Amino acid sequence: MNSSPSATAPANVELNKEELDKVLDAFDIPTCPALVSEVMQEARKDEPDLRRLANIISSDVGMSGITLKMANSALFRSGNQVDNVQSALQRLGMRNVLSVVLGVALRSSMSGLPPEFIEKFWARSSALALSAGMIARRQYGIS
Repeated sequence: MNSSPSATAPANVELNKEELDKVLDAFDIPTCPALVSEVMQEARKDEPDLRRLANIISSDVGMSGITLKMANSALFRSGNQVDNVQSALQRLGMRNVLSVVLGVALRSSMSGLPPEFIEKFWARSSALALSAGMIARRQYGIS
């Protein structure tokens, strides 16, 4: 079976909120905030370097674990199992990886807070993200 990124990568599939929550609930390893910032800086570039992103993510157990787990999940798996972060990035696509990395970082930073607070936080954050996405779609040059 061909294992090129185009043959194995349903990168056009984007996780919805329930799927993202399901993936995030499976992990409880905190991520390093400095590494999350590095991932975000690289990902914001016009042409992010996948090798650099893979190196950053690989240096954090939490980020690399969830990236590999998601790439090998039933939703994204098509053919061979992925065993390294760079292949997982190619399979998942940039948007999905960033969603998961940020979600894991936010959840780990909120551990110990009352569940009611976290629920309100996520509800408000989701509404703000949806609004920002709607505004961004109307702007030139913003995906």
